[in-house]
Amino acid sequence: MERLGYYNGNYGPLEQMMIPMNDRVSWFGDGVYDAGPCRNYRIFALNEHVDRFFRSADKLKIVMPVTKDELKDLLNNLVKKMDTGNLFVYYQVTRGTGVRKHAFTEGAGNLWITLNPAEISDGHTPIQLVTMEDTRFFHCDIKTLNLIPSVMASQKAAENGCAEAVFYRPGGRVTECAHSNVHILKDGILYTAPTDNLILPGIARAHLLRACAALDIAYKEDAFSLDDLFAADEVIVTSSSNLCLRADQIDGIKVGNKDSDTYERLRKYLLNEFYQATAAEQEVLREAIPKQRYPRQGSYTIDDYLALPDDQRVELIDGVIYDMSAPTTPHQLIGGEIYALLREFLLRKNGACVPFIAPVDVQLDMDNKTMVQPDVCVVCDRSKINRTRIFGAPDFVVEVLSPSTKMKDILIKMKKYHSAGVREYWMVDPDAKTVNKILYFSPTAEYPDGDMKMEIFPFSTPVPVGIFNDECVINFSEIRERYEFMFGE
Repeated sequence: MERLGYYNGNYGPLEQMMIPMNDRVSWFGDGVYDAGPCRNYRIFALNEHVDRFFRSADKLKIVMPVTKDELKDLLNNLVKKMDTGNLFVYYQVTRGTGVRKHAFTEGAGNLWITLNPAEISDGHTPIQLVTMEDTRFFHCDIKTLNLIPSVMASQKAAENGCAEAVFYRPGGRVTECAHSNVHILKDGILYTAPTDNLILPGIARAHLLRACAALDIAYKEDAFSLDDLFAADEVIVTSSSNLCLRADQIDGIKVGNKDSDTYERLRKYLLNEFYQATAAEQEVLREAIPKQRYPRQGSYTIDDYLALPDDQRVELIDGVIYDMSAPTTPHQLIGGEIYALLREFLLRKNGACVPFIAPVDVQLDMDNKTMVQPDVCVVCDRSKINRTRIFGAPDFVVEVLSPSTKMKDILIKMKKYHSAGVREYWMVDPDAKTVNKILYFSPTAEYPDGDMKMEIFPFSTPVPVGIFNDECVINFSEIRERYEFMFGE
């Protein structure tokens, strides 16, 4: 299907969908929405968007017709029905159906979904902006369907040959754009408007700030003025449909283009994050699986794994053999430092938990199809440890990312560790100088497959180990100092 529409359980080609006239959206624009990009049939930042969608509905007291998990499952299933996996995924809920009256209609709201082909800009080409006084109401933090001011601003931008309109309040405070957030770089610091009731807390904005933290770029959530906008070293526009753009002209006046290095670091980081999170399964397999060397991929067992020569480093995941190149010296240094700090902490505690450093075999699912070698792991159930391997899921796992294993560690092993019962997983990226910390939670009634919480830490911030109630903290700034001293980076 090229373009899909969905309404309360019915779906079909978008242009053929029919909506009741008594849907309250027709009378009052009474609803909220959210949206985001999809690539290779993988919806980007879906948890963040759905959480914001539910927050917006809650602020307007709209009763959601589905749970968060039901909505995510529905969206993931619908995108698979499309001709292309590169899409803009839009969804809204309106406050039910009824004869026109201002007071609320009782009952659950109406769920709408539209899927349209779309591509994400790579951010190379600068855009032009116009300014417009912000005459909107004081609930801009809610993603409502009342978008007439944004429609008028977008039309003004179009009439002036511009991509976006920048709103400003009386007195000159810049708030946001008609359908984007706007930020400035000045003297190496990124400034962005605070998330008060005058702006929408953009998901792309949140990713931008996390990128700043990962890249050690200072940022301030402070209001800035039109004068600041025109004097900025760079003007950056972010949204879920265009992750990172720069402006070179506002109201016909040239702006920015004075800190290309910082902009490029941010742009590349955000695009790389998006591409990694939305990589197709076949992309991962193409990178990770040498099919000619292992013709029976998917059917290999632990016996096949153990029969390989001792000097051949591989992992076995669900019957698929993945080659592992020899780790680099920075990789070994970081893994060794983490292991040493964990060992020191656990010796002081004198508890049951035991740390391990690669190479050690972990028979993750306790079946004959998977054997992995985490860079560092901690096992707190000593019955899982025998003389040849760890039998079952460790409690804590660390993988130090390298170019040859990054896709496997991010997309395959992250899911595998979750399903096997690992409680906490860290992905340490020496190139980006970040730590992706993931806490896995046991299944509940609301999350039958379990839930996870991800945080991204720059090396400059100490990272607490969650399974030890944050008592153990890994100070990556010290590790980084050793890394930079030894390798001149």
